[in-house]
Amino acid sequence: ALVKTDLKGNVLWRKNPFVGGGFGPFYAVATEGKNIFLIRGDKKGSYLVRVDSATGALLTWPEGGASEILVCSGQSPVVPTESTPSVVAYGAGGKDAAAPEGSSRGPDSAGLAVRGGKVYVSSYSLGKIFIVDAETGSPLGELACPGVRGISFDAAGNLLAVS
Repeated sequence: ALVKTDLKGNVLWRKNPFVGGGFGPFYAVATEGKNIFLIRGDKKGSYLVRVDSATGALLTWPEGGASEILVCSGQSPVVPTESTPSVVAYGAGGKDAAAPEGSSRGPDSAGLAVRGGKVYVSSYSLGKIFIVDAETGSPLGELACPGVRGISFDAAGNLLAVS
C-alpha cells in the first residue's frame, strides 16, 4: 500500500494501486509534488507507476494509456542475505531462480528520484540510471553507474547514488 501521512503521522489517505495484475511489489517512492512515482518489479524488469499526489488515484501514461511502463529489463540481483532488508519472491510471471545458500534476491531497481520533469530509475544489474520524462513516460537517456542502488538529489541539483 501507499500511505500518505502528515508530519504528525495522521493518515491522509491509503491506496493499493492495482497494476500489472497485482498490487506490487513496490520498492521505491519519489515525488515532485504533483505526482508520486513508484517502482514495481517482477522477473521481467522494473516498471514505473504514478499516482496523483493529492488523491492517491492511479494515473495512466499518455502512450497507450497504460498504468505502468517498463523502464528496464534488469534481473533481480543475488546479494548476501545480511545486506538486504527483505527477500524478494516475484509473483507476476513466476519466481526467479533460487539464490545460493546465504544469499537472497534483492530488487533490481531500488532507487528512484524526480527533478525538473524527469524521473531517474536505478538498475543494479544493468549498472545504469535510466531517465524518463515525468509526463509522457518516454525514455530520455541513461547514465552509467555500476552497482547503483538508492539515488537522490541534493539541494544544488546534483544526483547522488549509492553504488
